Amino acid sequence: MKKILLGLALFATFSAFSQATKLALKKGQVFEITLTSKTVSEADMMGQTMETTGENTIIEKYEVLEVNGNTIDLQKTVTRMRTDAQMMGQSMSYDSDDKNASGELADAFGGLVGKPKMMQIDMNGNITKEAEKDEAEKNLMQGLGTLGQQAGIALINPSLLNRSLQPGTSWSDSGTIAADKLTTQTNGTYTLLSTTGNLASFQYEGKQQMEGMIEQMGQSMGMKGNTNVKMNIVMNTDTGVINEYTNTTDGKTSIDAMGMTIPATVKSTITAKVKVL
Repeated sequence: MKKILLGLALFATFSAFSQATKLALKKGQVFEITLTSKTVSEADMMGQTMETTGENTIIEKYEVLEVNGNTIDLQKTVTRMRTDAQMMGQSMSYDSDDKNASGELADAFGGLVGKPKMMQIDMNGNITKEAEKDEAEKNLMQGLGTLGQQAGIALINPSLLNRSLQPGTSWSDSGTIAADKLTTQTNGTYTLLSTTGNLASFQYEGKQQMEGMIEQMGQSMGMKGNTNVKMNIVMNTDTGVINEYTNTTDGKTSIDAMGMTIPATVKSTITAKVKVL
């Protein structure tokens, strides 16, 4: 009898670990995500090294408007944005809480804050429908780089859904992110490190390849880059929603501008924390 009971207990434990996490959102749920990034880049230009640093914060609110069988309607609103940048001895900053904010950054990003955006995702977390990006959103994607890409829908990582919750499980993953004229291809491996209660911890290691055009100060520039990426992610297994993550990158890029090719190194750390409102 003891052997039978032990066998049943082991089977139940294994079955629980083996169950795949499904996306389980309910109408009326509201989530707030705080995304922060710190970036340091060094460019070699005409024999001189130019350092650029940036610190950015974006706070987004996601509201579940409707759950219709195979699709989920969401409303995303950027509720606050702050960015500080230093380049060539000059400093620029923008804080959406400052109602008197003015300047280049205020002009570029001011139209993004407080503007609701509708989108639809499927039960795998993939965006199936969203409004066309306006000029402020394009500025966000280009001006904030990787953080802007993460801001697409940081609430959910489709690569973690419908996966076994057996610790030690690993799988390869690849994808493409198209941000206006800049395309990023990713290739890497996810590993489930552990599960505690309704939280699962994952690790990701991979590479990014970027190529395309970016706009800076009204000028189009060609860009190519290769980046190593590491992520640590915690996901709520009851809902399939990200609880928090840290993303560190270390890469090399080249920019074609003004008839020159400018090599550069870029290091960044991005964090995201989610809370239920």
